[in-house]
Amino acid sequence: MKYKVKEKVEIRSNPSLEDVVVLGVLRPGFILDANEVTLDDNKWLRDNNGHYYSKKAFTDATINISDELELNLNLKAEWLRDNFDVSPIWEKATGKGITVAVLDSGIAEHPDLLDNIDEKKLFFVGNSIEDTSGHGTHVAGIIAARGKKHIIGVAPSAKIVPIKVVENSYDTIGNAEV
Repeated sequence: MKYKVKEKVEIRSNPSLEDVVVLGVLRPGFILDANEVTLDDNKWLRDNNGHYYSKKAFTDATINISDELELNLNLKAEWLRDNFDVSPIWEKATGKGITVAVLDSGIAEHPDLLDNIDEKKLFFVGNSIEDTSGHGTHVAGIIAARGKKHIIGVAPSAKIVPIKVVENSYDTIGNAEV
C-alpha cells in the first residue's frame, strides 16, 4: 500500500527501541510503498528493503505512478540541492561525447532526460522501456539530467542508453539478472 509522509520520519533497521540503527530520514511529502505490521502493540510500516518506519508519521496515499514520480523527484531535487553541489565538475567535464548504459527498471519520459536518451540503442527485456518503479529514471537523472525541470546530473551532456532488466527495483524479468 502507498503511504505519504506527513512529518519527518526515521528510516530504521528494526522497530525496537534497543539496538536500532537509524539509516536516514524521510521528509514530508515522500511516497512510500510499504506493508503495515504490528509489533509490541505499535503499528509500523515495513518496506520491501526491510526498513521500518513509525506509522504515526504517515497518511494513506492514493496517487498514480506519474504523480508519485513527480512528487518524489521534487523532494529528491530539494535534498540534492541542500546536500551536494556538483557544479564545479562541469568546469572540467560535462559528459559530452560519453554514452552511459543504465541497466535498471527502464526510464520514464521526463523533461530533464528526454534530450539525453539515445533512441537508437533502446533495449529492454519484457514489454516496454517504461519505468514502473522510478528507480531507473532516478539513476539516469543522477548521471545526465539537464535541469529543465528539477535537477542537473553529474554529466548533463552525456547520452543515456536505458536497458530495462527489471520490472521494478526488486524483481528480475525474463532471463535477465541484476
